[in-house]
Amino acid sequence: MFKLEFCKSLSANDLGLTQSHQAGLLIPKRIARLPYFPILDRFSENPRESMTFYSIDLKTSIQLSYIYYNNKDRGYGTRSEYRLTGTTKLFRELKAVPAQNLEFGYIDNSVRAIIIKNEDEVEINSPNQAKRPYITTNGWKIVEQK
Repeated sequence: MFKLEFCKSLSANDLGLTQSHQAGLLIPKRIARLPYFPILDRFSENPRESMTFYSIDLKTSIQLSYIYYNNKDRGYGTRSEYRLTGTTKLFRELKAVPAQNLEFGYIDNSVRAIIIKNEDEVEINSPNQAKRPYITTNGWKIVEQK
């Protein structure tokens, strides 16, 4: 069973539809600090780690890169942000559209998983989960842990 941790309402920019040159999903620092993501060595230049997710929609495992672009922190450049890259191809395969939600969670409490849902299908307070409030930040919804 899928246990939701947080979700992101997808924008046209997230899906690569605006012709911007941004790489992947911007992960707010509040979410990047959740135990869902690996800890990256912030003292290394642009540290990254490959993450495996099970795509419930595609019924297969996928690899995405989790990166901390830290040029600003190192005294040059303007970036100090976390990103999940490799998503453009994934979103095309999923036929994702703006306003759908990309949900992040676990299967069997150990396997990282993702699923795409329409706005009206988001299960943050679904009957099959204990009712839990959520907090929002920049299009993200985080299930508050008790």
